[in-house]
Amino acid sequence: MSEAKGVPCIGDEGVLSVVAGIILDKRFNEIMQENARLKERLALIDEVLKDTVGFADHLVWYARFRGDQATDQPRRRVEAEYSAEVKELVRDETNFVHGRNSGYLALSRLVRGLISADEEVVNINSSQSC
Repeated sequence: MSEAKGVPCIGDEGVLSVVAGIILDKRFNEIMQENARLKERLALIDEVLKDTVGFADHLVWYARFRGDQATDQPRRRVEAEYSAEVKELVRDETNFVHGRNSGYLALSRLVRGLISADEEVVNINSSQSC
């Protein structure tokens, strides 16, 4: 490496390599920031699902319940925690309410499965080195 006026002289290839490294580092940081924002959004979606349709798992189990001693206490817990929903479920002769709850449950499981799959991909990608 020769020096001109006290500054190291880097060949064109070296300059391009340094510039490319800077650009790649900047892009990598942008991708990691976007990745963090997406993780936050997915966590928010998961929380919203828990808050809005989290009851569906319990009510679908309750509707499928076939009584015995082992399941009597969980049944009473569902009745206490979701008394209005249980009354609606019991009154419904068309099974519409059970179908709606099953749909909520299926949708929440699908979305949570997609969130888990996305987290696995993110973890794989973030563990790889550039």
